[in-house]
Amino acid sequence: MAFQLSETIKKLRKEKNMTQGEVAERLGVAFQSVSKWENGLTYPDVGLLPSIAALFGVSLDRLFGVDADAVSKKLDLYKKEDEALGDDTEARITLVKKTIGDLPGNGYLKFRLLWLYHKLGFDKARKHLDEMRSLCRAVLEYYDDTDWYRDEAISYLIDVEDDDRVNEWYSLLDNRSIITSSEAKIARYDYRGEVDAFNLAMQRQIFRTMDETFLNYFVKRDAKTYKSAQSRVDGQNIILKLIDVMRDPETDLDGWIYTREFAYRRLAAGCFGAGLIEDGYRAMERSVDLCLKLRGIPDGTKLAYNCPALDLLKREIRAEDVKDLLQNAYDAFVSAKGWAWFRGVRNEERFIALASRLKG
Repeated sequence: MAFQLSETIKKLRKEKNMTQGEVAERLGVAFQSVSKWENGLTYPDVGLLPSIAALFGVSLDRLFGVDADAVSKKLDLYKKEDEALGDDTEARITLVKKTIGDLPGNGYLKFRLLWLYHKLGFDKARKHLDEMRSLCRAVLEYYDDTDWYRDEAISYLIDVEDDDRVNEWYSLLDNRSIITSSEAKIARYDYRGEVDAFNLAMQRQIFRTMDETFLNYFVKRDAKTYKSAQSRVDGQNIILKLIDVMRDPETDLDGWIYTREFAYRRLAAGCFGAGLIEDGYRAMERSVDLCLKLRGIPDGTKLAYNCPALDLLKREIRAEDVKDLLQNAYDAFVSAKGWAWFRGVRNEERFIALASRLKG
């Protein structure tokens, strides 16, 4: 393999019509080093191999003199032998390491080794942490940003990584990733057997999903008005009923208070827009009442969600957030740029009196 590397470097350099000095300059090494590589006297550091391959525009397999047909045959043989080993993870690790020795630049095999280390379970995988980091980086170099292997490799490393270093891997799970950082955190807790952290993270994920659904859905499109007032009424009533199914409807002071206030505010707008004036005022009164109850809660108070499925979750009340909420609600009711469905009632004394309570 080493002899093939020497010969391949010399051949690729000549194909690129480059001198040893030019290669050395591009790689940041002495030109004597390139001469020694080509003559088999010394060999490049492992860390330089990706740069050499990139300089010549070839894969690491090609750099080691392995042609595509040979790679395909070796991979087919590996897959058959690996399948025959069944659940013997240790034997499968030995096999893939041997195959990597024959195909040192193959990213798929390095991914398989990373996966098999992960498959050992947290305690055993931790013993291979340094190697797993190197394998993950090799996979990231081999596959592009949209590839499934890339995200899976990052997630395996996240599961095993030290607490003080894990954020660098979370940061690689961007908006294009198949796996989100939130999902990766939940998987990390599960893999490590951190039950309390897993349950809390799951509940946060559940609430975020429900809250986003409540904010964006339960409304039908209308060809003329885009979103009709009546569908807004129907949607908000569904949301409020769903929330009340999950909590004790007799109390307002729980973690749902922000979501419920906004639902009542949107319900009021829909009712006024649909001509349901009394229903609109009842919904507006509930919105204002909830705003004022929020204003009366001490800063830093943590409200439970009053829901068995979210029993670990708390909603912290922050004075600044409450101040912003009251201002946003007031602007929605009275501002000329506020919500359009309030325009028909903005000049009514009853409406003005209700809205003014938010400024008291």
